Amino acid sequence: PLLTPESVEWQQILSLEFQEAGCEIPDTALRGITLVQLHRTLLFCGRHSHMWYDTAPSDVSETSGQPLTLESLNLYHLNAWVIMPATR
Repeated sequence: PLLTPESVEWQQILSLEFQEAGCEIPDTALRGITLVQLHRTLLFCGRHSHMWYDTAPSDVSETSGQPLTLESLNLYHLNAWVIMPATR
């Protein structure tokens, strides 16, 4: 079966990697990420991006449905595969 950002399998992978409890910060101006967190996220992407594909619709992205690499990742991909699934 195809791995998707919404799949139970992907949620398990994220949960194992980012086990610490999160917090809610309502004011987006106060949200941020430390360099340590950024580095950890980059390492995570390096280990897992070979399983990812561009989830954007074809009318929005020329690479829709195509496999992603660490070199081709952008913030939209990271949002689809890491940020949104990890913060649900």
